[in-house]
Amino acid sequence: MSLEGMKEGVKGPLSIAAEIFELMPTLIVVKVKKKGGDRGEYEKFCRKECLENILLMLQLLRFFHQIVRSTTKDRELLQF
Repeated sequence: MSLEGMKEGVKGPLSIAAEIFELMPTLIVVKVKKKGGDRGEYEKFCRKECLENILLMLQLLRFFHQIVRSTTKDRELLQF
């Protein structure tokens, strides 16, 4: 996933790449790196916004996993 800031910083808009790896249902690794923009803005993003967004994304991933699991179980029941 790629994110780009709306406001122009000292070195252009902040551009960030994020990768999400689900190692187990209860263990998710998020790799975030700066693609462009100001380092100070990136560090500020990582301290505040990144953490909040990661927590929100984890909640959404868990929600979608529950939907997929229940849908898969429903399909299995319908096949018998």
